[in-house]
Amino acid sequence: MSKKIAYFLLYIFILLFGPFVLQAEAETINIFPPINQQTEYPSSVKGCQQLLLDLYRFGGADQYEIRISAPLDLSQTAIGENVVYSDPTLETINFVSIFKKIKFIGTSAEATLTLPDTCFFGQETQLEKVTLQAKKIYGNGQKLLFKNIQHSQHTQLFGGSDRDLVGNPEIIFQQVTGGTWEIYGGNEAGILRGNPITQILTLTGEITQLCGGSLTGTIHGNVATEIKELNGTLARYYGSGIGTEETPVEVTGETINTLTSRSEEFLLGEFVGGAAYGKTGAITNLITGSGSFSAEGILIGGSQSGEINGGDRAISTTIDTHHFQKGERSFVGGNQYNGKIIGDIENQINAGRVNKGSFIRIDGAEVWICRKRVYQILKVLYQKSIKPIHKNEHQKNCGTISYLQKTENHSLKIVRLF
Repeated sequence: MSKKIAYFLLYIFILLFGPFVLQAEAETINIFPPINQQTEYPSSVKGCQQLLLDLYRFGGADQYEIRISAPLDLSQTAIGENVVYSDPTLETINFVSIFKKIKFIGTSAEATLTLPDTCFFGQETQLEKVTLQAKKIYGNGQKLLFKNIQHSQHTQLFGGSDRDLVGNPEIIFQQVTGGTWEIYGGNEAGILRGNPITQILTLTGEITQLCGGSLTGTIHGNVATEIKELNGTLARYYGSGIGTEETPVEVTGETINTLTSRSEEFLLGEFVGGAAYGKTGAITNLITGSGSFSAEGILIGGSQSGEINGGDRAISTTIDTHHFQKGERSFVGGNQYNGKIIGDIENQINAGRVNKGSFIRIDGAEVWICRKRVYQILKVLYQKSIKPIHKNEHQKNCGTISYLQKTENHSLKIVRLF
């Protein structure tokens, strides 16, 4: 047989059977390392359930990589249930029964992972290079990494659980694109004993609400939230938690809020360093970098209402918005409405020009009881729209202005010691 005829026959074979070969490959889920020397499962609900069941029964490694190349719809399964079964079956196997680290990774543009409407994970989980469809996710105190994710709907995400939990929730967004998110680093309800961490490394989309702590309940630990690059709107931010007037949240440790934006597309709405309603420890706020203020909102260093007990230092806020593109804000260094603050308050602000990261009003601390001192160092571009910086009427015995100096670059440098 001549080479030309051989190449012609090979071409005909690829032309006729190539699509079927590719389709066969697309219809499998691959797992590495193998489970009992098995690496392939059918790309179906039953195939995924069998894979997880084998992983539960025979998985000997500490972590596994599950590769998908086609849409995988788990929305009608029990895989997302928050029940640990001692002897799960094909129908009852779920994520929380498996204690191995899992990474779902897409190997083609068609890789789509659709989770149950409410999905609890029970192990460190990484979702990578897939289109994600999910309505409500709980990390259950484990690490959740979203990497190279396409996302098109609204997802509510909790690093913790909906009940009492011991764990250290960690949520990381890295190169996530699309959709809207509602994110809570802690629990939906109950007592969390641990230290929730939330990191927005690179996200393009909208965040309707970001709360470093819990929606309701108590956190026995510290809360830390960091935003490095958000290409979109952050409508509401609460560092410590939400709560209600009847059932306030509590954070026994400190709250650290770090917003160092690298994106000019970042649009900041309302910011509360502490809780909407609650009791917290010390609060540290850092807001700097690029972006803009939205049309409405306020910056609050403390809480809207509640107690802040920080020992020597209750609240420390550093704001640098001189690179912002647009917008202006009012700032309150303490609580917005009422509550007790125990400890010093320090506010440092480097504002932008008029309506480009500027401030129309600055209050050192709106609190009912001032136990110690309020330090305020401001560099605000001189403009008639700035209202006098003043004390709340309940702070009459807290002290007086130390000095007010006009600097050479026509800005005001104000240091207040109460």
